[in-house]
Amino acid sequence: MKPSHLCLMKGRWLNPLVDPVFKRIFGEQKKLMISFINAAINLTDPVVDIEYLQPELVSQYAFDKGTIVDVRCRDANKRHFIVEMQVVSQAYFSQRVLFNTAKVYSRQLSSGEQYHLLQPVYCLCLLDHLFEPDLPNWLHLYELRHVEYSDKRIEGIHLMFMELPKFRKLGKFDMENPLHLWMKFFVEPEYFKNMPAKKYETFEELKQAIEMLHESNFTEEQLWAYDRYLDGIRSQYAIEQYRKESLEKALKDGLEQGIAQGMEKGLEKGVEKGKEAGIELTLEIIRQLNAGKLSIDEIALNYGMSRENILHIKESIS
Repeated sequence: MKPSHLCLMKGRWLNPLVDPVFKRIFGEQKKLMISFINAAINLTDPVVDIEYLQPELVSQYAFDKGTIVDVRCRDANKRHFIVEMQVVSQAYFSQRVLFNTAKVYSRQLSSGEQYHLLQPVYCLCLLDHLFEPDLPNWLHLYELRHVEYSDKRIEGIHLMFMELPKFRKLGKFDMENPLHLWMKFFVEPEYFKNMPAKKYETFEELKQAIEMLHESNFTEEQLWAYDRYLDGIRSQYAIEQYRKESLEKALKDGLEQGIAQGMEKGLEKGVEKGKEAGIELTLEIIRQLNAGKLSIDEIALNYGMSRENILHIKESIS
């Protein structure tokens, strides 16, 4: 296979999921933002032009809780679009997304304006972690629909969650599907850099996005921000891993003593040992289990623990 001209370019290729790169591509290049929106959403009236709006959901530092990056825009029909990228799992993530999307929806009207002026708000979330671990799909759409008659819905808020880890595991993807091409760009841009451009040259926006990943398109300040962001992500992952291991060990030790000495005394020892290792969330997990509002997998995901340990707690208090 003859290599593409991209392979011959010397220098570093950057990760499209990193904050400065993501914003450079989708927060500055209208054509690319429009292409991604139209690929992701099956709009009867596709987006043809946009104006960028001030982001509201952006974390100021790479190591902030959640590590969230978003780009907001509005098209000629006054429809709002939020494209959000989140690389680290966050507790109550779906509630936060719904809250912020609803906030954008409600802020469309000024005092005295009528409700018919309200236009839909679409939030497109690219997640580098699992969102629905029990479902095989990587794409999840949420809308306000009638419980019995699903064809009846109330327009206004539309949420889309795209799980990158699941897409990475796909054996094949559809080269004719624009959304699949964009997803492949996010999870494996090297795939396109190492193949002849003529195989995807009909998708001009993708070609431009790939070329923009080269470090030559970034200033020294942007490259410094890129490296700093990566350092922050690595540090956060290391901290989360240490915290998870410490919590699991302390919880296991406390529960083992609880089984041997009686549940009440065992829980007291478990809480005591948990505090020594940073396990302030033990009692909160028990309350979540007793409330019964979240599934075992949701609790495990929210608190960064294994499913087995959550089940262990549930069995011990039942």
